Amino acid sequence: VSPLRKEPKIQPGESKTGSLKLVNKTKQKQVVTMQSERFSTTNEDYDYAFEKSDDAAWVNFPLSRVELAPGQSTKIGYSLNVPANASPGGHYFALLATTVNKRSTEALDEYRRVASLIYLEVAGDISKKITFASIGSPWLVFDRNFQIDVRLTNEGNTHVKSRVSTNATSPLSQQQEDVVV
Repeated sequence: VSPLRKEPKIQPGESKTGSLKLVNKTKQKQVVTMQSERFSTTNEDYDYAFEKSDDAAWVNFPLSRVELAPGQSTKIGYSLNVPANASPGGHYFALLATTVNKRSTEALDEYRRVASLIYLEVAGDISKKITFASIGSPWLVFDRNFQIDVRLTNEGNTHVKSRVSTNATSPLSQQQEDVVV
C-alpha cells in the first residue's frame, strides 16, 4: 500500500478526497477489505496502537472491498469528512488494507494488515509546542561516530516534525563538529 503517510489540513465541516495504491505481490488472488482505525503512539519509540473509534468514521471508502489477481494493482479512493464540531488539532488514522487467509486444516484464520497513515490537522486553535526533555551521550568517545539520545516531548495538539542539531568538541584538538540528530 502506498503512500506510507499523508498530512492533510482541513477546516471543520469540510471534506477532502485521496487515494491509495494497492499491489498484490503474492502468487494468489487476494480479497482486500478497507477500513479505518484511529492510531496513536504508545511510547517514545513511536510504537503504534490501533483502535476502533467514532472519529475513524470520518474516513469513507466508496469501494471497501476489492479482489486483486497476482501482480495486479489498483487505486482505492477515500474521503475525509470532518464534522463541523471537530476539535482543532491532530487526528490520526490508519487506512488499513486487510486480507484473510482461511486455512482449511486449522481452526485459526490468518489476518494480514498493512496501513497508510493519515496525520490529519483540523484547522482552528493549533498549538505546536515541543519541549526538550533530555539529551544523553557517552562521556568519553574515541570514534567520530557515536550515538546521542535526544528526547523531546510534544505538548501541543498536533503532530510536529522536529530537527535537532548540536555540536561536539574534542578536548584534545578543540575542534568542533556539528551533529544533526
